[in-house]
Amino acid sequence: MEFITDFVMAHEKALRMGFFVGMLALMGLWEVLAPRRALSVSKPLRWGSNLAIVFFNNLVVRLVFPTAAVGIAVFCKGQHWGVFNYVELPIWFAVVATIVAMDLVIYLQHVMVHAVP
Repeated sequence: MEFITDFVMAHEKALRMGFFVGMLALMGLWEVLAPRRALSVSKPLRWGSNLAIVFFNNLVVRLVFPTAAVGIAVFCKGQHWGVFNYVELPIWFAVVATIVAMDLVIYLQHVMVHAVP
């Protein structure tokens, strides 16, 4: 277990970027194959502006809170907070479930931002 914590801490930026790029590719493919509405703005303009916002937000977060997410995760692990500190599951399942849960929360936040005028 300590090996995984050390690995995540050492490769945190690459892991986050890998998951971001993977989810972006998956969502882009989904949008191309099954669009939910007609385009009102060109796809390159919309994707470009959204990606610019993402990169700007990430830059600000990196400058203001470097390694905050991983630091909080390590702190919570030390305090034995969180579901996976009480439920014994294989580490691979806990990692996948955590990533899916975090992505779901981010997606729900995204939907709520668009739902509220």
